[in-house]
This record gives sequence, C-alpha cells and structure tokens, in this order.
Amino acid sequence: MIEILNFNIQNTTSGIVPVSFFGNNSDPMDNSNATTQYQWNTSSLVINTENFVSIQFKSKNDSFYSLANISFGGGNLINVVNALNTLNIGAFFLDANNRINNYNDNIQYANLTIYNNVSNTFVNYSFSYSGFGLGAEILKNAVSQVITTSPSNTSGQFNISVGNNIVLDIVGFGVNKLTNYFVFNLSTNSYLVNKTEVINTDFQAASFVAQANCSYLIGVQN
Repeated sequence: MIEILNFNIQNTTSGIVPVSFFGNNSDPMDNSNATTQYQWNTSSLVINTENFVSIQFKSKNDSFYSLANISFGGGNLINVVNALNTLNIGAFFLDANNRINNYNDNIQYANLTIYNNVSNTFVNYSFSYSGFGLGAEILKNAVSQVITTSPSNTSGQFNISVGNNIVLDIVGFGVNKLTNYFVFNLSTNSYLVNKTEVINTDFQAASFVAQANCSYLIGVQN
C-alpha cells in the first residue's frame, strides 16, 4: 500500500532558510522547528580584501564558547555563508537585507568577524561573564580601550598598529568563579593565551606586542 504524505510549509522569515523535513536532533545542521534566531548585521558590508570569517559557538549545555575560523576566498557574503555551512555548526543563510542569520535551539553563537588574515590589524573583544566584582579591561599602550564590569555581554573592535602593547587586565578579587580568558591570533589561527581557572584576585591575564599583519580576538567568559 502506498501512503501519500502532504506537507504544508510556510517560511515566515525574510530569507531563504535551509531546513530538514524530518529533523535529527543529533545533527547540528538540523534547524527543524527551531525558534531561536541569531542575526549579524552585515547589510552594509562590502567585501573587498576580506577572505576569512570567524565565529564563536557553543552547545547550549556548554559553559564556554569555542572559536572556529575558515577561509571563504573573498568575493561576497554568499561565499561567507557557504564557508560557515561547511563548519557543521548550524545552517546559515542571508536574508533579503543581506544579513547573516541562523535558527538554532541547540547551538548558541556570539562574535562573528569577517576579515583579511594578512592585511587587517585590529583587536576584536567578546566579554560574556557574570559574578559580583568581576571586571575586565583592555589597554593599548597603557590607554584603556574598553572596560566592563559584571554582568557583561559586550563585544566590539578597535584598530591597532604594529608594535602596540596590548594588555588584558582582570579584576576579580574574591569572585571565586570558574572563568575562561583567552587571546587568539586570527591571522595565525593560534592561541597566545587560553586559560580556565577560578578567579579570586586582580591580575594581568595577558600582555603581547601586536605583530605585523596580525589581528586578535580577546575574550572573557564564564
């Protein structure tokens, strides 16, 4: 006996969304019935020399974000989305306003950066932490660029030059909370610092000199 199945499918978003008909909760690319939307405003971005994309992600059950980066070869945002979809961490798409989107109830996302891994020189920062008394500050040549206190959910970027001294200071006296802090070189795809420990004092978490043709991501999370 042949059974006929009829599907009524409605796309209520402003973009073309990849979707699995039958779903598979163990598949990170499956976004069937997902209601949590992530969106990055790339509507005004023009791809010139940019050739790499990085993104922070984690399972909803994990405490800390991981970082993935991949070359998309330049061109346009479609190539960015195609590259992200090879990472197997969710189904990304562009909406009608050229913004990168993702619907996912199982994976959480944070900072997304599109950059040139050779010629760009900047620091991206991503702070996502809580705990009474906890704080973080980034300095460039002893001048504060960003300072946040708990609770913090802050991200951004500032430019640097070769030879700049970059410092990450953490204020955490008496916090006693397990916290991850890191400095990641986006151009060499390597960590300068990546530590997870119980924070209970004020200290200098990282200090480095900006190298030629290198950009960095600095993060504090718990």
